[in-house]
Amino acid sequence: MQDRRDPKKPPPITMWRQELATRTSENDALYREYLALKDETHKVEKIRASVREIVQVEMTKAQPELTPQKSRGVEL
Repeated sequence: MQDRRDPKKPPPITMWRQELATRTSENDALYREYLALKDETHKVEKIRASVREIVQVEMTKAQPELTPQKSRGVEL
């Protein structure tokens, strides 16, 4: 593009500034979206860890019922 430009004309600075402003606003919007997704992911991971902990506690409560017990003096 630089080779095709007429050397007698000044560079299209206003177009470059408009493109910079457009790209900056796009970048800001994408960054805000990224932060929102990052926050949501953190919350979901926290919920997942809590659910995993609850399930693990419930499983350990249920396991004593499944442990072998003595039957007629013979241990299983």
